[in-house]
Amino acid sequence: MEKIYSYDWKAMGTEIKVLFPFQISDFLFLELKKIFAQMEKKYSRFDSNSELSKLNLEKEIKLDQEFLEIITLCKKTYKETNEAFNPLLSVKNL
Repeated sequence: MEKIYSYDWKAMGTEIKVLFPFQISDFLFLELKKIFAQMEKKYSRFDSNSELSKLNLEKEIKLDQEFLEIITLCKKTYKETNEAFNPLLSVKNL
């Protein structure tokens, strides 16, 4: 059986676990964590300065393409799962 390497840390109010079939360098692990930190800074509801928090507070802000794609995917998944998947406070208002 092939060895699986696990890399764990906390981000966005949850535990992150990334699995690789090979060992990665410390540099690559830090780069991976940076990507999650950037996403957390932008999309975390736990950070009052994040774009998501600003959207929740102000209700209308200019969103970039990435944010719009995420909201579109969330809305699609919400409909496809008969509302079982609901990451937003009010998907019906999108």
